Amino acid sequence: MRALAFLLLLVFPVGHALSQGFISGAIIDEAAMPLLGANVRIFDAVNAEILTTTTTDRLGNFLSGQLPAGRYKIRIDLVEFSGTECRRAYREFLGNEIPDSGGKVVHADVIDTAKDFAVVDGSTTQLTGDVAQARCPIPMECVPTRPSLDGVLIDKETLGLINGVLIRAKDPINAMPKVPDLVSGEIGDGVFSWRLPLGCPVGDAKVRFFDPMGRYSPEYYLDKDDNFALGDVVSLDEGANLNKVFLSRVSPSQQLANLANQVSSMPITDQVKNSLTHLLGQAKTLLEDANPNNDKSACGLLNAFINRLDGLVASRQITSDMRAVLTSGAQDIQKQLNCKN
Repeated sequence: MRALAFLLLLVFPVGHALSQGFISGAIIDEAAMPLLGANVRIFDAVNAEILTTTTTDRLGNFLSGQLPAGRYKIRIDLVEFSGTECRRAYREFLGNEIPDSGGKVVHADVIDTAKDFAVVDGSTTQLTGDVAQARCPIPMECVPTRPSLDGVLIDKETLGLINGVLIRAKDPINAMPKVPDLVSGEIGDGVFSWRLPLGCPVGDAKVRFFDPMGRYSPEYYLDKDDNFALGDVVSLDEGANLNKVFLSRVSPSQQLANLANQVSSMPITDQVKNSLTHLLGQAKTLLEDANPNNDKSACGLLNAFINRLDGLVASRQITSDMRAVLTSGAQDIQKQLNCKN
């Protein structure tokens, strides 16, 4: 089997968007031949979410999507077949440096031990000499099982059932998705459920809960932190019934920040983003000051935010779907603040 050398160059834009950057580079084998069609997946180093995926071109080059400043882990995925037989495969995280029996330094497909790659404001980091070994996967014996994942999400404070939260089951070793994304409430209030008919085993998983509306803190099953390494492992093949899962609400102030982040990620003009995030920022400032009487003013700003959304739809600067999502988020914050409209 041939080894694979990775040459990575981290490139960051300069100017007003210094808090964001890209990861780019080239993937070549030990004979300096470019590797075509390799999947390059960029993971958040802490919560193990796949943030962007790209593919190498005919010269072995790749470029990630735009990434905020932070820590990331990079996984290479490529399998080549001869007929139905695996000829060579690269499925691994960069930067493990696990010695094999021959004394060489190779990578392992283990996210927890993989190296972090930092995107830092205005910096450029170059990584060279990264070597990996081609290894075809070992065939897995098929002992038929009926994999499943079930549970109910409950608000820890109100004990109400929670809808609209994403449930993601990830491989406990390499963090790749094990099942399609589930959404609580699709088959009954607070309920999520996935199952397969009798078939080959799926294996274990770590289960993460993420609220796109920003109402609840993202976390892994039985862990109060949003940290993949700390999440509990559950067996899908034995039928993972998580029963009652209690999620904690974020503060109204944090929820405002989450809503502002949601606005910033939308494909709308900077002028529209700034007008909306300004209102949310003002409301957040009022909530965080020492005067509780200012909370009423925060309610008024949220009303102004909702009215602004209506005007933007009328002028076709945002879509009706965008308005619905953002209005729902603002109204939920108003509910937490006991606003009287």
